[in-house]
Amino acid sequence: METAKTNKKFKKLTQKEKIQKIQTSNQKHTQQFIEGLEESLEWNKPWTPFANGIAKNAKTGRCYSGENIMRLSSCSRWATYQTWKSLGAQVRKGETSTPVPSWKVWSKEEEILQPDGTTETEKSGGMYLQAIHNLFSADQVDGYSNPDGAPDEPTGKKCKYNNFFEAQNVETNFKNIDTASYIPILDRIQMPSLECFENEEGFVATLAHEHLHAVGHDGRLGEKVQPEHHKYHSSKKVRALNELVAELCGSLTSSLMGYQNDGVSDNHKAYINSWIKYLKQDEKALMTASKMAFKGFMYMQDKATRAGAGIEDLQFNEYEEK
Repeated sequence: METAKTNKKFKKLTQKEKIQKIQTSNQKHTQQFIEGLEESLEWNKPWTPFANGIAKNAKTGRCYSGENIMRLSSCSRWATYQTWKSLGAQVRKGETSTPVPSWKVWSKEEEILQPDGTTETEKSGGMYLQAIHNLFSADQVDGYSNPDGAPDEPTGKKCKYNNFFEAQNVETNFKNIDTASYIPILDRIQMPSLECFENEEGFVATLAHEHLHAVGHDGRLGEKVQPEHHKYHSSKKVRALNELVAELCGSLTSSLMGYQNDGVSDNHKAYINSWIKYLKQDEKALMTASKMAFKGFMYMQDKATRAGAGIEDLQFNEYEEK
């Protein structure tokens, strides 16, 4: 068995070089994502962004967050070279790491003397790329048994979905209808009943999808998760982004609840071409959608947790997202 070596001396990257490295990685993941969407259309097969569940740190078991839910979606367990080594595993020779950014928030207050002799406090701040963590997946190492098992093995339900969604306090009407929708002006979800779906997995993912649209209401997170949601004639690009955010959130939520995601729902397959076009136009789009989807999920999870209905045993990695 050939193993990777780490006795090289790596030069310290500048801030510009770090950002370029992440941008290159983002382009690679976006292209893979687009290819997955195109394949799902060509072969009429399910598109499953979280078929492996949400990515976790192999040592701590904490979930990765923000844009990393898509960056690390190809496997359920990740770690650095040294962490794998500490777990008794070995990264195979020739394997390429996936760079994961760690963003740092900074702020500064400065007293500015005014012409009248008084002072005013001027605040400034922002974010910078503090570090890059080079991660390898469990598929790239020897000597490790993934506790999550195979992707198609049942994981067990982590919460009661009906209690989770009831805690969101969004009026939801279940009817014998073909399509689901969120009506912003009424702040109401129109939802096909469970019997209208082939399985419970599809029902839960669709219900979570519509609840993400509801989280985009001005009384909740608004444009932080659904830009221009209040505009009746928003651009095709914005509509594509909002639907992609909702679909990612629906898939993420159902996966974290312990359901095996069976792919994008029939109701939303019509959006796939618009997603492909949007992703090809904007290399930041996938990571932007990932962060919004995660933000929307956390809003629902926090609300459900306060009502005693949140998803159990859910902890997230400490990496900060831009």
